[in-house]
Amino acid sequence: LALCPPLISAKSTEKVESPMLNRISQWATSVIEHSVFQAIIMGFIILVCFFLVIDHYNAPKLQTEIAGYVEIVSLVVFSTEMILMMASLGLYTYFTSLFTFLDFFVVVSSFVELILASGGGLQVLKIVRLSRMVRTAK
Repeated sequence: LALCPPLISAKSTEKVESPMLNRISQWATSVIEHSVFQAIIMGFIILVCFFLVIDHYNAPKLQTEIAGYVEIVSLVVFSTEMILMMASLGLYTYFTSLFTFLDFFVVVSSFVELILASGGGLQVLKIVRLSRMVRTAK
């Protein structure tokens, strides 16, 4: 990441004195720091990793259907978390942190997989989603 040009200019680190933005940022921070929210996110990470690990060729139809639903619901949950993190940290901080940038990359690649695969699944992009397990070590 150090070799890449910054995604957002340094000017964006200046505080904006908007009461509405400050309230949104404070609310987003309180949500993402709440222990219940963190437990939900960790639970979804474990659930998604479980389904990725047990995925195999000719998997039973029920397993494939459940995995598809889990994938869609988890994508909504992780997208919500991503938006809340952006609101809480600000875009500059969000995109300059390795862990949050990794989350962004995983969420975007999951959307790409969902759109391009039309339910078939691109196996290479599934490996990218396993990188979310890095967060459990964090």
